Amino acid sequence: MKLTNEIIKFKEKLQLEDELEEKEENNQDNLPEIRVDEINDDDLEQHSETSETYTELLANIDNTKNLEINTGDIDMDEKPSTSGITYHDKATQTETEEEDTIEKILKAITTLCTKVDSMDNEIQKLKTNEDNRSLKLVKDMTIKMRATPIGRRKNPS
Repeated sequence: MKLTNEIIKFKEKLQLEDELEEKEENNQDNLPEIRVDEINDDDLEQHSETSETYTELLANIDNTKNLEINTGDIDMDEKPSTSGITYHDKATQTETEEEDTIEKILKAITTLCTKVDSMDNEIQKLKTNEDNRSLKLVKDMTIKMRATPIGRRKNPS
C-alpha cells in the first residue's frame, strides 16, 4: 500500500511538472520563429552594398515584418546557416518520447503493486483459513478428550 501511495504521489508530481512544461512550450509556441535559411544569396548581395544591419535585412522578409529584432551589425560576407533545423521541434519530440516511456513505466509499476497487494490479501486469507482449521481441530480434540473421562473408558474385553 505504501508503495502504491508513493507511486501515486510521484505521478501527481510528474503531472504538475508536465503542466508547467506545457505552459512554457505554449509561451514559446506563441513567439514567431525566425529562420535564417529564409535569407537567400540575392538578399545578401543586395544588402551587402548598402551595409544594412541584420535587423533591417530580416525586416524585409515577409514573415518577419513588424518584428523588433536587436541583433546588431553583422559581417555581410559571411553566409548564414541554411540548415533549416528547428531545435525546438526536436526537443519537443524527445520530451514526448521520454514522457511516454515514463508513463509506461509508472503504469507497469502501478499494475505490479496492485497485483502484489492482491496477492498479499490472498495470502492473509489463506493463513486465516489455515489458522481457523487448526483451532477447530484443537477444539474437536479437546472436546473428545473431555467427553471421555479417563476412569470410564470402555475396556475391550
